[in-house]
Amino acid sequence: MIWQLVDPDSDYQKINLTFTLIDRTGTIQVDVFIHDEWPHNPFDHLRATFKFRTTMGQLDDLCAQLKRFIRRETDHVASLYER
Repeated sequence: MIWQLVDPDSDYQKINLTFTLIDRTGTIQVDVFIHDEWPHNPFDHLRATFKFRTTMGQLDDLCAQLKRFIRRETDHVASLYER
């Protein structure tokens, strides 16, 4: 499954996440591509490509935390911090 930023035609912001099921236990690989660049500020840009493996349960937890963050029920997302 591939998820893209809402505006895939944007030249300045592109985020693609590709999810691949690795095994039957729910381990998945997430391939991430980020291109974030603003034309008015040549120093404000980010380009990154990386991949990581996690489990569906961890992604479910992250999803729930992000929903609470978006609804302003919390001011942090614990799953994004290094432990």
